[in-house]
Amino acid sequence: MLRLLVFLSVSFGCVFSAQAKERELMVLVLVDALRPDHMGVYGYDKPTTPEMDKLAALSTRYTRAYVNAPWTRPSTASFLTGLNASRHRTETNKQKLPTDITTLAQRLKKAGWTTAGFVANGNGGSLAKLQKGFDVFRDPTNTYTKKKRGKTYNGLPSGHFLVRNALNWLDQDKSDKVFMFLFLVDPHDPYGAPKHLEQMFLEGYKGKITRSPIWEYKNDYPADRRKAIIAVYDAGIRYGDEAMGRLVNGLKERKLFDKTTMMVTADHG
Repeated sequence: MLRLLVFLSVSFGCVFSAQAKERELMVLVLVDALRPDHMGVYGYDKPTTPEMDKLAALSTRYTRAYVNAPWTRPSTASFLTGLNASRHRTETNKQKLPTDITTLAQRLKKAGWTTAGFVANGNGGSLAKLQKGFDVFRDPTNTYTKKKRGKTYNGLPSGHFLVRNALNWLDQDKSDKVFMFLFLVDPHDPYGAPKHLEQMFLEGYKGKITRSPIWEYKNDYPADRRKAIIAVYDAGIRYGDEAMGRLVNGLKERKLFDKTTMMVTADHG
């Protein structure tokens, strides 16, 4: 199984009186295809994750965490059910979460939490019936059509788009307890990011860029092209990292950051 990053930032707000009830948030963030060895907090020497590195410095960081499956659908189903793939039975691109499986969102909703999902990859959402238990669920399958996604670099909603929508929703919601699930997809192939970020990592390279490489076999790319592939992958990570910074700053502006328990991880590397 593949290693993945995971760190947990825990902050608890205090209830000062029965009349001054504090709002409480739980936020689960998955960043699609994000390798831990391409993050500063796990030792990478390029500036891919300055925002997540700052968040990790405030958090508990795990170095031995492993995904339950090597691709999005079964891995995300495991995050949202607590079951491995053989038990939740959502392993192939034709399988959807069975009706008899209870999700984290359903458990939290039963416990009095408002649940909301903002997802950029349908395989981590309603394509696999993973929206069960969410009061609000938005993804490319049911909400974020091509006309509504704005500027994208891999054809799917950007992290900035998701975070903006999540914060706008949070402003309108009045619940005391909120669970938010965000699934960012910026590092996923076809690799791409704003030009200035790509140039930051390409370091003057002018040759051909393979944006959807085949890593599993026939991957004997020339050294300079392999370096360029990795560079645009890193640029996508940096783009997603900027969105994470926007999320953290948005929570701070709303005076919610200190009342938030946040876990940041990936579905696979």
